[in-house]
Amino acid sequence: MPIDSTTEYWLRLNAVPGVGPVRFFSLKEHFGVVEKVFSGTVSQLVHINGMDRKLASSIHSQLDYLDLEKEIALMEEHSVRAVTYDDDEYPAMLKEIPYPPPLLYVRGTLKADEVCISVVGTRRACGYGRHVAESVGRGLAQAGVTVVSGLARGIDGYAQRSALDAGGRTIGVMGCGMAMVYPSEHRKLADMVVNSGALISEFPMTTPPHAGNFPRRNRIIAGLSRGTVVVEAGEKSGALLSADHTLNQGKEVYAVPGPINIESFRGCHSLIRDGARLLQDVEDILKDLGFFADTGAAEEEWTPKDLTPEQERIFSALTAVKPVHMDDLIRESGLPTATVNVALIDLELAGYIRQMPGKLFYRSR
Repeated sequence: MPIDSTTEYWLRLNAVPGVGPVRFFSLKEHFGVVEKVFSGTVSQLVHINGMDRKLASSIHSQLDYLDLEKEIALMEEHSVRAVTYDDDEYPAMLKEIPYPPPLLYVRGTLKADEVCISVVGTRRACGYGRHVAESVGRGLAQAGVTVVSGLARGIDGYAQRSALDAGGRTIGVMGCGMAMVYPSEHRKLADMVVNSGALISEFPMTTPPHAGNFPRRNRIIAGLSRGTVVVEAGEKSGALLSADHTLNQGKEVYAVPGPINIESFRGCHSLIRDGARLLQDVEDILKDLGFFADTGAAEEEWTPKDLTPEQERIFSALTAVKPVHMDDLIRESGLPTATVNVALIDLELAGYIRQMPGKLFYRSR
């Protein structure tokens, strides 16, 4: 799809170092249209939002920070299009956040009426974190909710793959340019996302995945979504930035609890302590969104039919999201400790449940 001259100016200004979203829109507001920014005098430019003379001189002299011909060629090669803030396709929810990106590089399809929830977490997920991410991704997709994440290793990738496997849509927000996929092992996942949703980035095509890009990416992940689920995150996890952006945007944050002695859940516990919703089931999210997933039939179909009365009592006390301690199972079931032990072993060997460190158990799906 050919790029018009107006969009070319947006691409050029978006690529100028030092012109972030705030300064971009200040320049646009001052000159009326982006095309006129590059013809502004240095004296005009230096008075706009505290711009320094060096940057003003660069813009005035039309110093080319972007090889536009190469940029457009790369966009065509990777089937990427530019969506500006003024375009109808630009996501409405993203316009409402502080400092929205002036321009998005998009590969795939965006839907104006889609309901999105972001699912984020650590790149080094434990088995339980992976299970929950897949469960949440699948449940949201089955309800018709679009899963938004960062295409990263760990929780992001698990949630997005699970949503796609369930026939749903997902949006991957990149922390680099669209001429590459980061991490590289997610190239196949990226193609799957494009076929059923979209990849987006605010960065020019060849921008490498610098660490400073990811906080900016996280504000977009939060901005596209009605709420954010933090599945597994340590105290310094980048996923907490997505949670912060979500809270600052006045939206709901959901956090998954884990064992108190596992470092990778301490960020989640801090969020819960500070007022985030403790997530027990995908239904918690769907109720907040105003609709209910038709997941009961699938869950009922999967429920084992060959259980002994003791096993059935134990199994019914477990959920797929929140792990339950063995002592609580003994107390809730009213069964002797030895009986509960045997039932748990049999259920785990049958693949119906899984165990976490610390004698914590949950349904396998």
